[in-house]
Amino acid sequence: VAVRLVILDLDGTLWETDARVCSNLAPPLERDGPDALRDAAGRRLWLLPRTRETLLLLRERGVHLSAASMNEEGIAREALALLGLDGIFSYAQMRPYTKDVSVHTILRLFRDRAGLDLAPGEVLFVDNSRAQVEAARGLGVRAVQFGTEIATLADLLDRLDGDGGGRAR
Repeated sequence: VAVRLVILDLDGTLWETDARVCSNLAPPLERDGPDALRDAAGRRLWLLPRTRETLLLLRERGVHLSAASMNEEGIAREALALLGLDGIFSYAQMRPYTKDVSVHTILRLFRDRAGLDLAPGEVLFVDNSRAQVEAARGLGVRAVQFGTEIATLADLLDRLDGDGGGRAR
């Protein structure tokens, strides 16, 4: 079963920050190069290597993208917008819930609003937290731990036609 939707965590997966998590940044944020931001206190947030390129390649391959983050929504959306990534994610969830709740919500929104009824095996969830990965696997979706099972988001590109099991491959 081919992957039709990739859901990404933000902190520690899409980007890193000197503030530990995006929600700790102090607005206003401003650009600090093509793939980085700086907050009012001088702390930085930056995209991890090959992130932008990989997101664009996934979109070119027809893969839908969403995000699931426990960050405060306003600051996370501001960061995505300043990085030019705000239009790339559909039905992103920035809520203080475990990721299985966010993944379930994203799948419901794709079904109800976009008419796209995705089977769990068509979904790949990526997070740097083992607990969040296991929670998502409990829904039957494929899930990989960033930093352990994959080193960069580019590593996802060879995992899009997996076996339909809990792991991407």
